[in-house]
Amino acid sequence: MGKDIVGFDRDAANKIAQVVREYLGASGGDRTHRRADVSGPGNHVAQAVITQKGVNAHKFRFVAGQFVENLSTSSASYDQIPDEYFAFDICRTTIDEGDYVWIVDHNNQWWIIDRCSHAPAGGDPKKVGCCGFCGNGGVTTCSHCSPVNAMNTYAFVLPIVEYGDPCCEGGLGNQQLSYQSGCIWKGLDFLCNGVPRSWVLEITGTGVGEVELVLDLPGVTNILGGADSQIKYTNAHPFCCNCANEMRLNCGLVPRGCEEWPCTICLLPGPKCCDSVNIATTLTATLYGNNCPCATGVTVSLRYSSVNQVWTGSAAFCGRVINMTLSCGVDGGGCADFEMEVSFSDACYSPQVNGNPHPCSCNPFSLTFQNFSADGCCGVASTGAVFGVVVTL
Repeated sequence: MGKDIVGFDRDAANKIAQVVREYLGASGGDRTHRRADVSGPGNHVAQAVITQKGVNAHKFRFVAGQFVENLSTSSASYDQIPDEYFAFDICRTTIDEGDYVWIVDHNNQWWIIDRCSHAPAGGDPKKVGCCGFCGNGGVTTCSHCSPVNAMNTYAFVLPIVEYGDPCCEGGLGNQQLSYQSGCIWKGLDFLCNGVPRSWVLEITGTGVGEVELVLDLPGVTNILGGADSQIKYTNAHPFCCNCANEMRLNCGLVPRGCEEWPCTICLLPGPKCCDSVNIATTLTATLYGNNCPCATGVTVSLRYSSVNQVWTGSAAFCGRVINMTLSCGVDGGGCADFEMEVSFSDACYSPQVNGNPHPCSCNPFSLTFQNFSADGCCGVASTGAVFGVVVTL
């Protein structure tokens, strides 16, 4: 072999070549006459199939793929090569057994750099979307999202840019889309030239380009000089109705003077728990105290972050600040799967996490977390003090 490739020495590339050669060479017949020599310059990747998944390190087998070389070919066949190895997923995405992946040999270990498990049309709750996690949808009335359900809410984030134009700035930031009817979701209204405008998501199919996320701005001059503007994103891959999806910008009619829209965004599924209710919004936590009278009646606004699906907030508490984080890590979870983390600004008590709220309800939405300890946080007579938290819409 020629000179070393940056990041891969000759032994690394030859390791891939040897394994594939040994298998193909031992298979007989005419299988080998069209195969590429993976020891050549630049050929330092290989295909593999996951045989046993771990946390981020997984077992795999090499695969030898082949297909008929004509334009009507729609599939390929893969033969698994005996023996298993370990590979680490550098992107730390969810990978299932049976997924096909691309791997490289670096520093004498195998590394997963890409995967071939974009969700099929309609979605698959076992697969991760192309840019994030999956949910467990509660919307059954969008016909294009069968056999899985669509989400009650979707969300996305656009960086805040100070354009000095409310029509552009109103469409930025943390955007929430709530289910309307059929296959349509709508964001919160904002004013543009005195008229309410909002983002609208419509699913007309699950093929590439069949899902549109649109913000129409009539009366706002576009970059081509036309009278109306439109910011439109479409799905870059087959759409997975209950997973995160990459959306790409159509640049043609963006507003003049505010052209800095991201080329791609990630459309995220809504909250994992109680997904039949629109809770992707600001919630209210109301405290009540036992042996901690200054806690009673304290309210904390918990703002939702679509990026990590948590609600966070802070408020004055008995002469200090209380910090609260509400979360749910269970796909398709119920109200009892929420957790609340509480900490104090002066470390008067260690951070604590309470789960399994009781009583609780998804609709109407209500969570009651009991028995947070507050020794040392309520004054000199606070030994044994505890308080509870009720979270509502």
